[in-house]
Amino acid sequence: TGNPQSAVVIGLGRFGLSMATELEASGVEVLGIDCNPEVVQRASALIRHVVRADATDKEALAQLAVDEYACGVVTIGGDLAASILSASALLTLHCPQVWAKASSAEQGEILNQMGITRVFYPESEMGLRAAHQVAQSFEDYIDLGHGFALVITSLG
Repeated sequence: TGNPQSAVVIGLGRFGLSMATELEASGVEVLGIDCNPEVVQRASALIRHVVRADATDKEALAQLAVDEYACGVVTIGGDLAASILSASALLTLHCPQVWAKASSAEQGEILNQMGITRVFYPESEMGLRAAHQVAQSFEDYIDLGHGFALVITSLG
C-alpha cells in the first residue's frame, strides 16, 4: 500500500464531501470519487483530487489504484445497490480498510456480513450525540402533559 495517511471517499454528497474536506484539512491525502459531474465540479473547488467515475465498476476503481490508499470509505447512503457494489469492489481490490455509511439497519447488516471494517450510521449516531448534549444542558424539566414540557437550560 501507499501513503498510510490516505483515503478514498466514494460519494461526495453532503456527508461524503464534509468527510473528504475534513480529512484533507487534517493532512490526509484524499481521492474523492462521484459519478455526478456537477457534484465532482463542486467538490473540486474544495478538495485537491476528485474524479468522476462509476465506483460500482471494479475496473474503474482498479485504474484509480484504490488499493494503494489506506482506507476506502463508501458514503453512499440512499442507493443501496451502489453502496453495496462500491463496497464490494473495494473489498475485491484488497483496499486495506473499507468503511461504509449505512442509512438503515438492513443496509448496515448487509455491509457487516460483507466484512466491512467499520459500518457507521451518521444520522442515528448524530441524533444520539445531540440528544446527550441537549439533555446535559437541562437544568430542569417539567412534563406539562399533552406533549408539552417546560425545560430550563443554561446558555453556557
